[in-house]
Amino acid sequence: MRIKLTIVIRFEREVIDSRDQTLAEWITVERRRKQRCEEKNGEDETAVATTDRQPLQKRAGSGSL
Repeated sequence: MRIKLTIVIRFEREVIDSRDQTLAEWITVERRRKQRCEEKNGEDETAVATTDRQPLQKRAGSGSL
């Protein structure tokens, strides 16, 4: 019984660690993309983020009607 419990705990830790790593990688990639857009367009980061979000909100809104 203790052996099975230990295996489950170790597995859950690995899954959580991989999620944290994936999230950290995604954040890093997203920051680099925003920085490239900022350098290319000469706009600040908030303007780039706002324009990126608008099409997604429109799609989500039209799909829910």
